[in-house]
Amino acid sequence: DALRAMRKGTDLFISFSSANMAPFALNWVANLRRSGIHQMVVGALDEKMEEICRAQGVTVLPIQAQTIASRSAANLRFDYGAYKRMAALKVAFYTRILKMGFNVWACDADTGWMGNPRAFVNEYPMQHVDMLTTTDCIDVVGDQQGGCWHVDHNTGLVYMRSTPEVVGFVGLWREVRPRTLQFASRRLQL
Repeated sequence: DALRAMRKGTDLFISFSSANMAPFALNWVANLRRSGIHQMVVGALDEKMEEICRAQGVTVLPIQAQTIASRSAANLRFDYGAYKRMAALKVAFYTRILKMGFNVWACDADTGWMGNPRAFVNEYPMQHVDMLTTTDCIDVVGDQQGGCWHVDHNTGLVYMRSTPEVVGFVGLWREVRPRTLQFASRRLQL
C-alpha cells in the first residue's frame, strides 16, 4: 500500500536484511531519515526482520527467502551459494520495482548516508544518466585521474532510473554471470 501511494518516478531507497543483520539495516534507516529521506523500503528476509521493521515504523516488504537460507553462516557472504541466491532475489525485486515506475537506489544494509544524493542525480549532466554504480576503488590518485578500471563495479550501491533501457539491463543482470555482465556493461558504456 505504501508503494501504491507514492508518485511514479519517485526515488525509492531499497535494502534487504535478515534479523541477524538488523543493526546494519536500522543504522541505514536512521541515516536516511537524518538526511531527510523517507521513501525507503526494507526487504525482510525473515519474519523476525519484518517484526523489527514494523516496530520501528519502517516500510517493509516480506521477501520469500527460504531458498537462500544459509546452513553454514549467519552472514550470507560466508556462504557463496546462499549469497548468489540472495543476489538473484534482489535483482528480481529491483526489476519489479522499476517496472512499477519507481527509480531505485539499491543499497546494501551496511551503507550509511551522510546526505541526500537526489540533487546530484537530478543536476546536469547526471539527469541524463540512467544508471550509476560505485566501485570499491580506494586508489584516490587513480580515481582522480579517471582510473580505477581495474576495480569491479560494486552492486552494494546502484542507482537505476525506471527506463526501458535499465529494465532491460537488469533483466540481463539477473540472467548472466557477473563476469560476463561486467564486460557487457563496459561495451555498452552503461
